Amino acid sequence: MGLSKVWQGLWVGPARAISSTLLSQHNITTLVWATPEVHLPPLHEGVNVVQVLVQDSPSQELGPHLRIVSQAFMECQARGEGMAVVCRAGKSRSAALALAVLVALPEAHLTLREAYFTIKAARPLIRPNPGFFAQGLMFYLANPQKELSKYYLYCQDIVKAETMPRQRPGQYQTHQLLKNTKKPKAGYMNLQCCCQTQSLYVLWLIIRTCQGIKTKV
Repeated sequence: MGLSKVWQGLWVGPARAISSTLLSQHNITTLVWATPEVHLPPLHEGVNVVQVLVQDSPSQELGPHLRIVSQAFMECQARGEGMAVVCRAGKSRSAALALAVLVALPEAHLTLREAYFTIKAARPLIRPNPGFFAQGLMFYLANPQKELSKYYLYCQDIVKAETMPRQRPGQYQTHQLLKNTKKPKAGYMNLQCCCQTQSLYVLWLIIRTCQGIKTKV
């Protein structure tokens, strides 16, 4: 699967799909290269490359790059140009960065959940790893304009989609899933939703990432 248009002016895909011809065809002037394991191909003059040199691992720090990439896209929009976000397979790093782009758009008014399914609809194979999704959640929460009380920020269907490709009935828990998990000192997210038992790690990681932040649902 090559580049997928997930929003007006925003493409997500694998690094192997990138060529000067393709960028020119879609008026893409900014390329977010989130794959240090793949060499950047020769590009025509005028393409701005934003390098996000992180591995596809939950422990990698993607957070510092989210605002930079989001700002780069808004600048592209202002010029009437496009941006492509790529990683090795176009599944995890690129999708996580695109999530940050969409939730940061003032005119879009998207929740993290809505942004996820917007990208998923255009590119069904996306699969941000749990660490990147947790950092995307932190980025989302950092926006004071978000009405957090209205949404479950990491909801049941996303947890299932990302952690349980082979669902088996009868393996559900409730919001007390984490009752035996040590809570962060400053509080934790109230994640009142049903999820698969094998999603515990994902939820635990998000809670640990969200130390110091409370929401009311």
